[in-house]
This record gives sequence, C-alpha cells and structure tokens, in this order.
Amino acid sequence: MIHPPLPDNTSCYRIEPGTMAGIISADVILTIVIVTYHCASRRRRRTERADKVYMNVRANCKT
Repeated sequence: MIHPPLPDNTSCYRIEPGTMAGIISADVILTIVIVTYHCASRRRRRTERADKVYMNVRANCKT
C-alpha cells in the first residue's frame, strides 16, 4: 500500500540538538539558582525573626 506524501509544514523549523541541550541546561541551572535563592532568603528571614524574639526576651528580663 502506497501512502500519499505528507503536506509540507513550513511553519515548523528544525532545532539542532546542541541548541536544545543548551536550552535545557540553562533551564536547569536557572531553576537551581531560583530554588537556592528562595531557600537562602527563607532561612535568613527565619534567623532574623529568631534573633528579634531573643532580643525582646532579653529586653524584658532587664526590667
């Protein structure tokens, strides 16, 4: 059985494997940077909050 040729899709273009690997690598690196920044800022906020509570307790003990 012979199939007729498929129509030519001119709206599609070929992406080279190296380009695709670069895009995926950049996405992974950017995701790691965002997660690291989020975790670090969350940890810093938690530490500042704990220090603030500690300073308030010390101030209340002096009176």
